[in-house]
Amino acid sequence: MIAAMGVASLILQSADASEPAVQTAGGERTTMQWKDLSLGAGGLLHGRVMDASGAAVPAAKVAILKMNHRLAVTTTAPDGAFAFQGVGGGVYQVVVEGPGGKASHGVYRAWSPGTAPPSSIASALLVQQQDIQRGQWCPPSPGSYITRPWVAAALITTAGVLPIALNNSGS
Repeated sequence: MIAAMGVASLILQSADASEPAVQTAGGERTTMQWKDLSLGAGGLLHGRVMDASGAAVPAAKVAILKMNHRLAVTTTAPDGAFAFQGVGGGVYQVVVEGPGGKASHGVYRAWSPGTAPPSSIASALLVQQQDIQRGQWCPPSPGSYITRPWVAAALITTAGVLPIALNNSGS
C-alpha cells in the first residue's frame, strides 16, 4: 500500500513496454516517454511542483497512478515538495493540479534502491502548466510596402495614369 506523505483524471495505459500511452478524461490519447527514477529507502518517491517561472506551488494536489488506478493523493508543502512512501518498482504517472493552473503530469519508471541505471533521476520535477502567451508586433518598415504586389501595381498604374490625367486637364 502506498502512503501519501504530505487531480486530474489522466489514465495510464500500457501501449507496449517502451511507450506508455496516456488517455485524458476527454478521450485524447498520446504516447510519451518515461523518465527513470531511483526510489529512496522504503520505496520513497519524492519531488517538487513548480510553476512556469520556477516558483514553488504550495497546496497543490498530487496523485500517483498505476495502470488506471489512483494509488494515493497528497498535497504539496509550502516549498512545493511532495512524497509517497511504499512505492515499488514499475511505471507510474504522477499528476498535479494546483490552484489557478492546469493539470500536468510526468511518467516515471521507478527503480528499487540500488537497481536504477546511472542516468536515473533522484526526484520528480513537475512544472504546472499555465497559459503562456508570447507575442511581438513590430510595425512594418516603409520599404516593406513596396515589395507587396498590390502596392507595386498601384504605383505603376498611378505613374502611368497621372501624366495622362494632367495632360487632359489642360494644365
